[in-house]
Amino acid sequence: MKKIYTLLALVTLLLAGGKNLKAQEDYTALNMLINLGSIGAINVNYEFQVADAITVAPVALVDFDGDFGIGVKGTYYFDALFNLTDPWDTYAGLDLGYKFNNSDFGIGIFIGGEWHFSDKWGLLLELGGGNLSFGAAIGAAVHF
Repeated sequence: MKKIYTLLALVTLLLAGGKNLKAQEDYTALNMLINLGSIGAINVNYEFQVADAITVAPVALVDFDGDFGIGVKGTYYFDALFNLTDPWDTYAGLDLGYKFNNSDFGIGIFIGGEWHFSDKWGLLLELGGGNLSFGAAIGAAVHF
C-alpha cells in the first residue's frame, strides 16, 4: 500500500508542478497508444517538457484483461544528437508504474519514434518492456 501512496504522490506533484518546470520551449502533448503486447492495453499520457530534450508524463493504462495502471514516464529526445529535423522525433526513456489488480509495481524501458504529419498531430510507434510499456505500441499524439 505504501508503494501506491508514493506513486500517487509523485504523479500528483508532477501534474501540479509540471507547468512551472518547463525549459525554454513550450512542449506539451497528449499521447494515446494501443499496446500490442501479449495482453494488449490502451495507454494515455500527458507529456510536458522539463528540460532541453527531456519530458515527463503521467500515464494511465487499461489492459484488455481489465487491469488498471497508473505511473509516470520520463523521455529523452535524440533529435539534436542525431541532427534530425521535422517531421521526425526519436526518443527513449524509463517508466515507473503500478497495476492495481495484480498489485504489481515495476520499472520499464522504451524506445520510440514519432512522425509529425501536421503542426498539431503525430503518429507514434513505441517498443518497450515493463508495467506501462510492454511489447509494441502504436498511436497518435496531439500537440498543444
